[in-house]
Amino acid sequence: MDLLVVNDCINTVYILEDYFKHHGYDVITAHDGEAAWLQYQQYRPDIIISDSAMPGADGYEFLKRVREFAPQQPFIMHSPQMGMPKYRQLAEKLGASFCLTMPFEPDELLSLVRSIKEGRA
Repeated sequence: MDLLVVNDCINTVYILEDYFKHHGYDVITAHDGEAAWLQYQQYRPDIIISDSAMPGADGYEFLKRVREFAPQQPFIMHSPQMGMPKYRQLAEKLGASFCLTMPFEPDELLSLVRSIKEGRA
């Protein structure tokens, strides 16, 4: 199963990439919405895990583009912003499948990814 991890924080990308690879996932990475869109078009990952607040094309713009192309694509939005109702509502309105407030435990994200993979989420 392929995951696309998108975050402008290189350390966050590295941690998530390493964590999911350790659990048997193939991981593709990007550091902004524009690069994420290019990776998405090339690899068609099974699940997208994206930050919302990034310079340039942010996670919201990326989510909009994905939804125009693939309305059912599992898309997990994560950010400290997801703890604020207006940002969570925006992500949900744009079609985020799930929203996680950062910081979160990697095990929480892994559990969500597994649920999506097994069709339980």
